This record gives sequence, C-alpha cells and structure tokens, in this order.
Amino acid sequence: MKNAVVCMSLLMSLIWSGCGVYSFTGASISPEVKTFSVQYFPNRASLVQPLLSQAITEKIKERFISQTSLRQVERDGDLQFEGYISDYKASPVAIQGTQTAALNRLTISVLVKFTNTKDDKQKF
Repeated sequence: MKNAVVCMSLLMSLIWSGCGVYSFTGASISPEVKTFSVQYFPNRASLVQPLLSQAITEKIKERFISQTSLRQVERDGDLQFEGYISDYKASPVAIQGTQTAALNRLTISVLVKFTNTKDDKQKF
C-alpha cells in the first residue's frame, strides 16, 4: 500500500510540476528496474480540452527522463503507466464585485494503471 501511495504521488507531481508541493525525496527504484513506458492518456471526460491528453502524457515522460536514470521504451517497460483522463472541469473560487470569477479552480481527474513487471506487489 505504501508503494501505491508513493507511485500515485509521483504521478500527481508529474502532472502538477509547477505547484512545488510534491517531492521525490525518499522514493527508491529497485536496481533491477531499467526501463519505463507511458502509454497515451486519452481524454474521456465530457468536457474535452484538445491538448490536455498530449500534455499530460509528455509531462509524465519528461519527469521520468529528468528525475531518474531509467530508459524510456515505447511499450512493455519494467514500469508501465497507462490510463485516461476521466474528468476535467473549471469552477469559480472567488467572485469579484462585477459577478465575474476572479479566480478559477481547475480539477483534472486521471485514472491510472501502474504495473511494475519486476515486483507484482507494487502494481495498482
């Protein structure tokens, strides 16, 4: 369960890299893991933002490339990520005196399947 939480935190930090809230400290990757693969995350939300799928998929790849020594492969990596965007919505948080939104909250829900081919206990 702890590994699932670490992996989910890893994925969320990839998506929101600009927030500065998440950290990779304390995370460890087994020495036998050498590769990773990230499949395209299609947008299955009722509200579709056209570039979101590509942006999320590429951010995940970029984070692994920059933060680990793992090699990216097209398919069947030692660590495999696949899934889809299940919801995307923007809602007002702060209203100005003119009844317009001064601040909006963006919520993106992503369903992720993580597979570690070297350790079945870590998949979720």
